[in-house]
Amino acid sequence: MDRWHRSIKKLAVCREVWRGKNVRTLLLILTCFFIIITLGKLYSESPSHKLERRISELQRHGSCVELPRFGVSTHRRRNPDDVNVRLATAVGARIVRFDIPWSDVEKEGKFDFKEFDYIVQQLREKGKSILLLLAYGHPDHTDESWATSLAPRTQQQREAYFRYVRAVVEHFHGPDIAYEIWNEPNIWQFWPFTAKAYGALLDGAARAIREIAPKAKIVAAGIANGKNRDSFVREMIANANLEQVDALAFHPYRKDGPENSLLDISEFEDASAMNGQNHPVWLTEWGYSESWLGQDHAQEYSRQRQAIMIARIMLTAALSKARAAIIYDLIDDGPDASDPEFKFGLYDYEFQPKKAALAFRTLTDLISNCNTYNFEFDPTQKLITATFKDTLHISYVIWTFGRRRQDVCFLPDSSKGIRLVDLFEKQLPIASCQGSSNIKLVLSENSGPIILTTDR
Repeated sequence: MDRWHRSIKKLAVCREVWRGKNVRTLLLILTCFFIIITLGKLYSESPSHKLERRISELQRHGSCVELPRFGVSTHRRRNPDDVNVRLATAVGARIVRFDIPWSDVEKEGKFDFKEFDYIVQQLREKGKSILLLLAYGHPDHTDESWATSLAPRTQQQREAYFRYVRAVVEHFHGPDIAYEIWNEPNIWQFWPFTAKAYGALLDGAARAIREIAPKAKIVAAGIANGKNRDSFVREMIANANLEQVDALAFHPYRKDGPENSLLDISEFEDASAMNGQNHPVWLTEWGYSESWLGQDHAQEYSRQRQAIMIARIMLTAALSKARAAIIYDLIDDGPDASDPEFKFGLYDYEFQPKKAALAFRTLTDLISNCNTYNFEFDPTQKLITATFKDTLHISYVIWTFGRRRQDVCFLPDSSKGIRLVDLFEKQLPIASCQGSSNIKLVLSENSGPIILTTDR
């Protein structure tokens, strides 16, 4: 009988709904349900959630030999060779990248590399690896009307370029030298042709290099981080034989936080994986111009921000599994602070160090000299902890890319010889969290990574 009465009541409720008395309630419930489902879907597809998911996927530990080698890109035309070598050495760069312009070394059909002998010799004596950028065109062989780079257009012009490549490799080769074939070919001013045409240039140049140096390290041109990035890579791979190429290269510039580039790098890797390809990724240019970071602020502010971004670039590159990461640029290209192209340097136009030079040195020393590493991510606080261990010390580099200040209670593996510093080696006060032995850390995106070191 009770079951019968309950059924009657349910029917009565349904009847009232259909009569319109509870229609508003029903519609409200359905609307709320729809909003919850929609918001959940939007959050799961938002860039913020994708980034958090990607960082979570990259949490790992391993041997420090897996981490990237860090380097700097420089220009020779204005900067004296001895200055380039001295400053690259001072910041601890493992790789130095510079171009050997075709038009500089071939005159009337003859090649002369005397202008480049000194810098190569000096870098080798300092134990540096060298990445030679083989670009651009030559007025005797390519059409001046084709953009500023004089890119080879016809097969005859490409053959002339391959002769230049062979000449470079015959003169400069060895296990400490790698070759990058052209620069940012998905940008019209550097390559006004198709990805298929660049694939032909890359294929021919790689074959030319292998004829001279079969074990040479060959890197495809760094692809710019533009809208055509993935489509260009797919077309290049579909039309080029990459069996002779050791690595693909990407330039993940962006003006917001470098951690956001993890999504760009992941998408680049996905596009590069076409046809079963699986090449390591080199980040052959990446940097931040002072002009991006503080035109309306004093120079001290913009340089501090640049240094923080450089440190986060290096940590992000290590997190991304890139095999090499090269900071652009070693030295400012000009004195005009309003021109963004002039203000990428770790050193200013007068060869004086900026804060970014110290930040680069601090991070490259940690990452290049460790034995093991570990990356952990706390998505609730947008907090990343990179742990680097060597024989004597454990160093924790901790940073946030969230906008809010974070007060963190941190417990290191060891309490021996604790030291806490910022990127610029300034000592920070050490305090305990209330009621525990954990160390209190105050973090913000503006203040940048902090480094806690203990003895083992």
